[in-house]
Amino acid sequence: MAKSTYVVLQEFRDKDNFDKKYEVGEEVSFDGQRLETLTGLGLIQQKGGEKASDPSKTDEDKQTVFTEVPTPPYKIGDTWQKGQEVFKAVKGKAKNGKFADADWELVQAEPTPPADNTGEGGEGNGTGGSNPLLD
Repeated sequence: MAKSTYVVLQEFRDKDNFDKKYEVGEEVSFDGQRLETLTGLGLIQQKGGEKASDPSKTDEDKQTVFTEVPTPPYKIGDTWQKGQEVFKAVKGKAKNGKFADADWELVQAEPTPPADNTGEGGEGNGTGGSNPLLD
Protein backbone atom coordinates (compact mmCIF):
# COMPACT_ATOMS: atom_id res chain seq x y z
CA MET A 1 0.00 0.00 0.00
CA ALA A 2 1.43 3.39 -1.00
CA LYS A 3 1.88 6.17 1.51
CA SER A 4 -0.54 9.09 1.27
CA THR A 5 0.73 12.63 0.97
CA TYR A 6 0.15 14.90 3.96
CA VAL A 7 0.59 18.63 4.52
CA VAL A 8 2.24 20.09 7.62
CA LEU A 9 -0.25 22.23 9.60
CA GLN A 10 2.07 23.28 12.42
CA GLU A 11 5.87 23.50 12.42
CA PHE A 12 7.47 20.58 14.27
CA ARG A 13 10.72 18.68 14.68
CA ASP A 14 10.75 14.95 13.96
CA LYS A 15 13.07 13.32 16.49
CA ASP A 16 12.70 9.96 14.67
CA ASN A 17 14.36 11.58 11.66
CA PHE A 18 17.39 13.13 13.41
CA ASP A 19 15.34 16.11 14.65
CA LYS A 20 14.44 17.18 11.10
CA LYS A 21 12.38 20.39 11.06
CA TYR A 22 9.16 20.43 9.05
CA GLU A 23 7.66 23.77 7.95
CA VAL A 24 3.97 24.70 7.63
CA GLY A 25 2.66 23.79 4.17
CA GLU A 26 5.44 21.27 3.46
CA GLU A 27 4.31 17.98 1.88
CA VAL A 28 5.31 14.86 3.81
CA SER A 29 4.68 11.10 3.81
CA PHE A 30 4.45 8.93 6.92
CA ASP A 31 2.85 5.62 7.77
CA GLY A 32 2.00 3.49 10.77
CA GLN A 33 2.28 4.81 14.33
CA ARG A 34 4.12 7.99 13.31
CA LEU A 35 1.28 8.92 10.95
CA GLU A 36 -1.32 8.23 13.64
CA THR A 37 0.59 10.28 16.22
CA LEU A 38 1.24 13.27 13.94
CA THR A 39 -2.36 13.45 12.70
CA GLY A 40 -3.67 12.96 16.26
CA LEU A 41 -1.60 15.91 17.44
CA GLY A 42 -2.95 18.03 14.60
CA LEU A 43 0.52 18.52 13.11
CA ILE A 44 -0.29 17.12 9.65
CA GLN A 45 -3.39 16.60 7.51
CA GLN A 46 -3.92 14.55 4.38
CA LYS A 47 -3.38 16.66 1.28
CA GLY A 48 -6.72 17.80 -0.08
CA GLY A 49 -8.53 16.76 3.11
CA GLU A 50 -9.49 13.35 4.39
CA LYS A 51 -11.11 10.87 2.01
CA ALA A 52 -14.81 10.43 2.73
CA SER A 53 -14.49 6.79 1.72
CA ASP A 54 -12.08 6.08 4.60
CA PRO A 55 -14.35 5.57 7.64
CA SER A 56 -11.39 5.05 9.98
CA LYS A 57 -10.38 8.70 9.49
CA THR A 58 -13.74 10.44 9.97
CA ASP A 59 -13.72 10.26 13.78
CA GLU A 60 -10.20 11.74 13.90
CA ASP A 61 -11.44 14.84 12.10
CA LYS A 62 -14.19 15.55 14.61
CA GLN A 63 -13.58 17.99 17.42
CA THR A 64 -13.76 16.40 20.85
CA VAL A 65 -15.56 18.27 23.63
CA PHE A 66 -14.41 17.33 27.14
CA THR A 67 -16.62 18.01 30.18
CA GLU A 68 -14.11 16.63 32.68
CA VAL A 69 -10.32 17.01 32.86
CA PRO A 70 -9.19 15.88 29.39
CA THR A 71 -7.32 12.63 29.08
CA PRO A 72 -5.08 12.06 26.04
CA PRO A 73 -5.39 11.63 23.20
CA TYR A 74 -6.55 15.13 22.36
CA LYS A 75 -5.72 17.36 19.42
CA ILE A 76 -5.41 21.03 18.63
CA GLY A 77 -8.88 22.56 18.45
CA ASP A 78 -10.55 20.19 20.93
CA THR A 79 -12.52 21.99 23.64
CA TRP A 80 -12.88 21.53 27.38
CA GLN A 81 -15.91 22.90 29.23
CA LYS A 82 -14.93 23.47 32.86
CA GLY A 83 -18.02 24.88 34.56
CA GLN A 84 -18.91 27.98 32.55
CA GLU A 85 -15.36 28.42 31.28
CA VAL A 86 -14.33 27.04 27.88
CA PHE A 87 -10.76 26.09 26.99
CA LYS A 88 -9.34 25.21 23.57
CA ALA A 89 -6.42 22.82 23.04
CA VAL A 90 -3.42 24.68 21.63
CA LYS A 91 -1.24 21.59 21.77
CA GLY A 92 -2.20 17.98 21.16
CA LYS A 93 -1.20 14.90 23.12
CA ALA A 94 -0.84 11.33 21.91
CA LYS A 95 -2.67 8.46 23.58
CA ASN A 96 0.29 7.70 25.86
CA GLY A 97 0.81 11.40 26.76
CA LYS A 98 0.03 13.14 30.03
CA PHE A 99 -2.46 15.98 30.50
CA ALA A 100 -0.92 19.45 30.93
CA ASP A 101 -2.69 22.74 31.72
CA ALA A 102 -0.29 24.47 29.31
CA ASP A 103 -1.93 22.55 26.43
CA TRP A 104 -5.17 24.52 26.96
CA GLU A 105 -6.03 28.19 26.44
CA LEU A 106 -9.01 29.97 27.99
CA VAL A 107 -11.36 31.16 25.23
CA GLN A 108 -14.47 31.97 27.28
CA ALA A 109 -14.25 33.10 30.88
CA GLU A 110 -16.91 32.53 33.51
CA PRO A 111 -19.34 35.47 33.35
CA THR A 112 -18.80 38.21 35.94
CA PRO A 113 -21.85 38.71 38.15
CA PRO A 114 -23.52 42.12 37.79
CA ALA A 115 -22.47 44.87 40.22
CA ASP A 116 -24.48 45.03 43.44
CA ASN A 117 -26.30 48.37 43.54
CA THR A 118 -28.38 47.63 46.62
CA GLY A 119 -25.90 48.96 49.20
CA GLU A 120 -26.63 51.87 51.53
CA GLY A 121 -25.68 55.48 50.86
CA GLY A 122 -24.15 57.04 47.79
CA GLU A 123 -25.67 58.62 44.76
CA GLY A 124 -25.63 55.54 42.55
CA ASN A 125 -28.31 53.58 44.39
CA GLY A 126 -31.08 56.12 44.78
CA THR A 127 -30.82 56.47 48.57
CA GLY A 128 -28.88 59.72 48.68
CA GLY A 129 -27.87 62.72 46.67
CA SER A 130 -30.11 64.69 44.40
CA ASN A 131 -31.50 64.04 40.98
CA PRO A 132 -32.11 67.19 38.90
CA LEU A 133 -34.92 65.44 37.02
CA LEU A 134 -36.86 64.86 40.24
CA ASP A 135 -36.01 68.06 42.14
